[in-house]
Amino acid sequence: RILVVDDHPVNRRVIRLFLEPFECDLVEAEDGQQALEALDREAVDIVLMDVNMPVMDGLEATRRLRMDARFQRLPVVALTADVMVAQVRTCLDAGCDAHVAKPIDLRNLLSVMDLCLARGVAREAAMGLSAL
Repeated sequence: RILVVDDHPVNRRVIRLFLEPFECDLVEAEDGQQALEALDREAVDIVLMDVNMPVMDGLEATRRLRMDARFQRLPVVALTADVMVAQVRTCLDAGCDAHVAKPIDLRNLLSVMDLCLARGVAREAAMGLSAL
C-alpha cells in the first residue's frame, strides 16, 4: 500500500496511472496534515511525499512522522522539482529516504521505490537477527 501525498490532483492522477499496471493499492492525501491523519487510519508500506504543499508541507509532515515510533522506519520518498544539492539534502535531513525529481520519470520512481523498500526489508531482517 502506497500513500501518495500531493496538493495537485493531476500529480496524484499521474502517479496513480503510473502505478496502476503494477496493481498498487494507493491511499491519497492533499497535504501533510491529511497524510499524518491517513497514516493513523491506514497501514502503508511507503510514502510518496510532495515537498511544497499548503497547510503542512512534506518536510514538516516527514519530520512529524519520524517523531512517531510507528513510522521511524517507514520509507518516505520526497517528490519535488527542487533538484539542487542543498534542496535534496534538506529533504534527506528532514527524514526522507530518497528524492525523486518532478516531472516524475516512471523508471526512476520505480527504481527509488524498490531501493527504499529493499532497504527497509534488510533493516527489519538485521533487527530480527540482532534480537536472537
